[in-house]
Amino acid sequence: MIDVKKLPLQEQEIIYPESDGKAMADNTLQFNQIVLIKTNLDILYLEREVFVAGDLFWYPVEGNARIFQAPDVMVSFERPKGFRSSYKQWEEGNKPPEVVFEVYSKGNNQKEMLNKLRFYEQYGVEEYIYIEPYRQEFEVYVRSGSVLEKVSLANRSWRSEKMEIAIEVGQDETLHYYYPDGQPFRMPEELEKQMRRAMQREQEERAEKERERAAKERERAAKERERAAKEQALELAERERLAKEQALLELERLRAELAGLKK
Repeated sequence: MIDVKKLPLQEQEIIYPESDGKAMADNTLQFNQIVLIKTNLDILYLEREVFVAGDLFWYPVEGNARIFQAPDVMVSFERPKGFRSSYKQWEEGNKPPEVVFEVYSKGNNQKEMLNKLRFYEQYGVEEYIYIEPYRQEFEVYVRSGSVLEKVSLANRSWRSEKMEIAIEVGQDETLHYYYPDGQPFRMPEELEKQMRRAMQREQEERAEKERERAAKERERAAKERERAAKEQALELAERERLAKEQALLELERLRAELAGLKK
């Protein structure tokens, strides 16, 4: 048996881990933000070739499994959807994710978050959005040349040129995300309720249309019966007229015969 460890480095099989054994989120507040962003981006890009992933290992350098990050959410445009155990950049047309989201948890520290920023800066991310769910705040870094520069947020809002979505801290002092048409992002359970309400409205509209159709059918049938009754009455009147004419003709014939007998 060949001892893999004794092979030259270039001949050894490189293992790219798919997990570090850590939880995706420390708590429901952080997890809900990740789910909200990931779910609604999936919906937004349902008909487009955009790959969206959550907590997926990204390896930017082939042959080096030590260089990686696992963004809470990442978006790679013009990459096919589908299963991946990790995002190996050299297998993706050497294309880094254009957008990454990181949602702060109390398990993170300032040095760790700074290292993530430097990683995304070095390996080609164009928009980096940092979410602070405890204070309901966010920061945005946009690429300018070789660096990711922090964006000054006017009115605590920002619109992504890449994703075409908007993020803001609303008057209620909470974070909101919006689709290009202005509709808000919703959690899966809210989307489920919305879908059920839409299905109920559709069923009610179908039932109302069926009632209208049935009422029109009854009206049409009533008119048809009225028309048939009128035709029947006209036919009966015509038969009576013809019978009277026949009787008058018969009477005239009898009168003529009687007059001939008298002569």
